[in-house]
Amino acid sequence: MKKICFVTYHNWETKRHGGFHQFAQAAAQSGIETVFFSFSRPYYIKWKHEERLNKKVLDNLSVGVDYKIGKGKLHNVTWPTLALPGVLRKFLPYKVNKFLMIHSLSSFESFKTKWLHDTDCFVFESCEAVLLVKIIKEKFPKSKIIYRPSDPLWEFSNDFFNIKGEYEMLQLADRVITVNEESIEGYKHRFPEIFDESKFICIPNGVNVEDYKKSYEVPEPLIDCVSACYIGSFLPDWELLSLAAKALPEIKFVIITPHTLNEGARQIVDSLDNLIYIDGIPSLEVPKWITNCTVVIQPFPPKYGHLNKVSLGLTAKNYKAMAANKPIVTYGVPIKLSKYGVITTATPDEFIDGVETAVKHSDHQYPHFDIESRNWGKLCADFLAECEV
Repeated sequence: MKKICFVTYHNWETKRHGGFHQFAQAAAQSGIETVFFSFSRPYYIKWKHEERLNKKVLDNLSVGVDYKIGKGKLHNVTWPTLALPGVLRKFLPYKVNKFLMIHSLSSFESFKTKWLHDTDCFVFESCEAVLLVKIIKEKFPKSKIIYRPSDPLWEFSNDFFNIKGEYEMLQLADRVITVNEESIEGYKHRFPEIFDESKFICIPNGVNVEDYKKSYEVPEPLIDCVSACYIGSFLPDWELLSLAAKALPEIKFVIITPHTLNEGARQIVDSLDNLIYIDGIPSLEVPKWITNCTVVIQPFPPKYGHLNKVSLGLTAKNYKAMAANKPIVTYGVPIKLSKYGVITTATPDEFIDGVETAVKHSDHQYPHFDIESRNWGKLCADFLAECEV
């Protein structure tokens, strides 16, 4: 394989590194020309001011940004679309919306010629990228198509377009590589009429285990205190954190997320001395926060519906805590994860009790889980082997 394209929700430069960054970096380091195709990036993001969506991102990625990585080269690019903001889509028929979501003021043919020519394999993330699968299949009939759903859209998305796109993806993909066995079972029961077991394998997400075994300088907010730390791109449950911070004033709750706070969350943070908000950190800094906090927390709001999601298993957040031998206290995720040593809670009182108990046993062990089997080095090698044509 000489060239691979990852069609992804992410930008290459971001505070939200996911598995696609690991796979793309491994591909480039091995000498494979790698395209990191950030999709979708509609024209209207010129007026947004989010970390992932803004004028600078649109302008830079429309031209393309090159990176030298190891023996190879990585191109982070986008093809801006005419898609409307979600609130406006409800006023137009499905066919019109889909047309806008996969068309641009510039031709896809010219974008293909400049960035995608001679691509051997396309790897799609579970996001709006699935809408492009038919176009890619038509333009690149000999290329391999892999679907990598970290979050199966049929269960994690409320967007009608994404769910229809995923259905088409399952039909056209040569391989579906899930992050856990639960997802395979979920697809099997949700789409029995098109489920092809021979297409599906599981290669989980992982962690750079060695990074969580090192000693680091303690970040200033964690110095000389008992701390509960959340790092992630999902917005946490601020009401839950308010209750926990009030109930446990001796614990400092440190919340790190690239999202801008809304007014309600800002008022909660400003009113509590032991609730700290940090506007995202570079991915390379994550290990020093995880290894130096007392407890890792994962406080997801009930509105996400994670508690009852059949396809949700262990995630990279869990693996990081496990690699550092830190207890992780979750809220709103499946109770079944407790079998791995994760402390799962379903009510605010349980969460507060879980954090209070966990700080007393901060050197947590996970004897029934082999964290080395989740090392990114091995997983990336396995994944790229599946991408070979």
